[in-house]
Amino acid sequence: MRRTVPVINGIALIIAIIALYIEPSLELTITALGLLATLIGLVFAKRAQGPPEEPKLAAREPAAPPTLRPSTYWGDGDAPRPELRYSNLFQIAGRRLPFVVLVGGWAAGANEFGRGDISVSLTDEPYTIPEAFRCNPTPHLRADEAKCRLRRYECSITGSDYANEMHFVLSKIRYSDYLTSGELLDNMLPDGSGETYRDRFAADPDLQSFTSSALTNICGVGVFVLTRDERIIVAKHTAHVDVYSGVYSFSASGTMDWGPAPHPFDEIARECREEIGHELKIDDTSLFEIGLDTKKLYVQFSFVERSGASAEQIISHASGARDYHAEIARLEALPFHLEALVNHVLTKDWEPAAAAGLLTLCAKRFGLEQVERAIDPDFVRRRTRDEMVAEWSNRAARPGDLAVMSTRYPAHRREEASQRYMEAAQQFIGTDINGCSVLEIGAGIGRFSEWLVDRAERLTCIDLSPEMLERNRQRLGGRARRVTYLEMFAEDYDPSDHHDVVISSLVLIHNVDEQAFRRLAGMMSCCAATIFLFEHVNTGSQVSSHTRPRSRQELLDAFPDYRVDRSSSYSLLGDRIEFLKLTRHEAA
Repeated sequence: MRRTVPVINGIALIIAIIALYIEPSLELTITALGLLATLIGLVFAKRAQGPPEEPKLAAREPAAPPTLRPSTYWGDGDAPRPELRYSNLFQIAGRRLPFVVLVGGWAAGANEFGRGDISVSLTDEPYTIPEAFRCNPTPHLRADEAKCRLRRYECSITGSDYANEMHFVLSKIRYSDYLTSGELLDNMLPDGSGETYRDRFAADPDLQSFTSSALTNICGVGVFVLTRDERIIVAKHTAHVDVYSGVYSFSASGTMDWGPAPHPFDEIARECREEIGHELKIDDTSLFEIGLDTKKLYVQFSFVERSGASAEQIISHASGARDYHAEIARLEALPFHLEALVNHVLTKDWEPAAAAGLLTLCAKRFGLEQVERAIDPDFVRRRTRDEMVAEWSNRAARPGDLAVMSTRYPAHRREEASQRYMEAAQQFIGTDINGCSVLEIGAGIGRFSEWLVDRAERLTCIDLSPEMLERNRQRLGGRARRVTYLEMFAEDYDPSDHHDVVISSLVLIHNVDEQAFRRLAGMMSCCAATIFLFEHVNTGSQVSSHTRPRSRQELLDAFPDYRVDRSSSYSLLGDRIEFLKLTRHEAA
């Protein structure tokens, strides 16, 4: 806008001079002189300001390597990625991270170490970076510091199911050696072979020989600080961090410095002090996971401090730390709530080792299955279904009634016990199914079906195992043509018309998942006015991860619209089986 003012005044002055020449007058003379004075004043003012300013641009930061998006972290896409070629990757809810856990565990307290559980010895074995890496640009460093390289490690198990002592052998490398190798693994080799550095130096899919590989095996340390107010501190790296810039990570992290007596606990305490100004209390800190980042192939020691400080205390002091502004873009205090933490990991960019560590801590606190549900609500259901189909298809290959009888029962009594159970159940049903439309859930090898088919007007048999249904057909022979067979999970059944009676024998015990159990009970309630249940009710006697006995009252609570018409108890080789006939309440 400022540039248009002199132009407008100049045009006005010219017009005024022309008008004065055509018809001289005092008014025009004064106007022309005024415009001329204004124009001269503007010109001198512009010169006094000096040359025009260059437009100001936002300061450019050095180009950072591309960060990993959440979809790149998790190995659930279709595009093959070199860091995911390895076996034994961190996997949860069917998703993979480019991180291999060497020592760790989902259970609370599993493979957690205090400082006294860790011993370190040093070796003076020299490290020479492979010649192929020497053509890569040398990174610009303020100081090429000596770092720690993991040569080997050993676990000891004494009086426990988990490792409780560890020994590490470390040697010396230069930080520049890592930056010119680990950060460039997926670049092409300069020899025209068509191979990448990873292809040549880290091709072993099992990574069993990584400690003796030609790579640096630099040691990283990271700690999550869990505060007294149930917050977990996480840091977002600046763009200036050499490894995984611009992503979320531990509360504090870095590489282990070489020295006279380097120790993982001492090194994480130093990093925590230098990055966020927090003094770790070693007695409240444990090493809970050791692994290998397969993207960049460095060794990660992951710690947690259960701190007595509040989140506000830690964050308020952080900005005064030596390296805070260079390495930490910001600190966040996340509530230690499962859904909030999982959502953060899934929707933000995270360093893989830190993401794996945070999910491991969640599993230790909330349980692995709950973490899997939070990541993918349908995952546990799909996995459970796959396991159930595999289990029953396998059992269908067993001879005789062993296919549907527990192997806990004495072998010489199973067949007779099975026969007696069926006779008792049939007697309990009596003539209540004669001439009815009957839905049999979990029909299996046909123990009930061969009796029902001769009495029911219409029989529909559901089972999740095709092998079980095939045995059912074989057992019924020609009568199988009168049966409608459905291979499916019973809770998914949506009948086009209602049945008169639903029969379920020793099926609900195998619905371990409460939601699946409720869905099945709801489906049964929609199907018929009468339900016959024959169920194991010895609560507390669960003998398999695939079974869950429920009490009589729990079974009745699942069918609130029904009343008990009659009931009986039966002992099947010591297992208490409840016989229940449920009838829907009459509408008021």
